[in-house]
Amino acid sequence: MILLKRKNFRFFFVKPLLFSAECPSWPQSVKDMKTTNRLRPVDPQYCIQCGKPLPPGRPDRKFCSAQCKNRWHNAQTGRYNNYRLRVISALDKNHRILLQLHDAGIRSVPKIEALSMGFQPDYFTGCNGVRSHVEYICFDIRYHVSMNRIWGIVRFEPLLLGL
Repeated sequence: MILLKRKNFRFFFVKPLLFSAECPSWPQSVKDMKTTNRLRPVDPQYCIQCGKPLPPGRPDRKFCSAQCKNRWHNAQTGRYNNYRLRVISALDKNHRILLQLHDAGIRSVPKIEALSMGFQPDYFTGCNGVRSHVEYICFDIRYHVSMNRIWGIVRFEPLLLGL
């Protein structure tokens, strides 16, 4: 096994399995391929996190220690959580900017000025087609976006059904 490292991510390169009768997990026919579980991409004798040999124990063991297991699972869920947190923070920042404009009595602002404040027009919680334009919603604030302006900033009371 060759371990290739790139920053904090680890990539494993494993030699391909030989197609022979010596490998019992290799499907011998199309029927076997349908019923056989998918092959494990990493050599089962080595930890999939750090690449060290596995200590004796269960035959289906994947990690050499609880620390490696936690690191691997945290890395897997961390990517999704980071993406989700970036979206939530962008929505929160947009809402904060729109709320400041609304509370100051500003109903229309040049798009360049809003962008310089940190507004990200690609993040919103809903949109409706109204006549010839699109009405965007960011939580409890409605607004419209044109080529060079953000206008019609209005706060509304959302319907809280079942709460």
